[in-house]
Amino acid sequence: LVVLGFIRHDLDRSLSTYWKGYAWKEKPAFRLIDGKLEPMTAENRPSAINRFIAGHSRLVGVWRRVARSLNRHWAVGYRWKLNRAIFEAIRDDCRSAGIPLVVVHIPINRRTPLPMLAREFADMGIKFLDLNPLLPPDADRLYYPRDRHLTADGHRFTAGAIHRFLEKEGLDRAK
Repeated sequence: LVVLGFIRHDLDRSLSTYWKGYAWKEKPAFRLIDGKLEPMTAENRPSAINRFIAGHSRLVGVWRRVARSLNRHWAVGYRWKLNRAIFEAIRDDCRSAGIPLVVVHIPINRRTPLPMLAREFADMGIKFLDLNPLLPPDADRLYYPRDRHLTADGHRFTAGAIHRFLEKEGLDRAK
């Protein structure tokens, strides 16, 4: 069984070969070429000028915010197409190995419902659990206030919700 958890920000992180957390780190990234996933390399990555414009243009920034907002309800734009292709590749790898796949959306707060996800994962034939509607009224206790990472209570909540989902789907027993 593969349980793949993600947060909303991961859908943006898939667009970049670098991540700035405590330090800039290179990470695997992909791009769509003729509808197929291709690894992004130094040879095919956008030029420094294009990356600068993408990172500093106000117009590009406004468009990103509009696209993110639209993506909460509809699967539109390159961001979703790329992420969908990544999820489909994971699904296909799991299927070819005969391993069930469950994808879990871990919300970082109640303000990030993504209703389109359930439709899209059903369309892809992927079992999907969205934890957002399951959050308790006192959900703030599940997160550290400064960085919105899960606390110990948050991890217990997440593990319990995943376990109940696996039981319901008949995936809680080893073969």
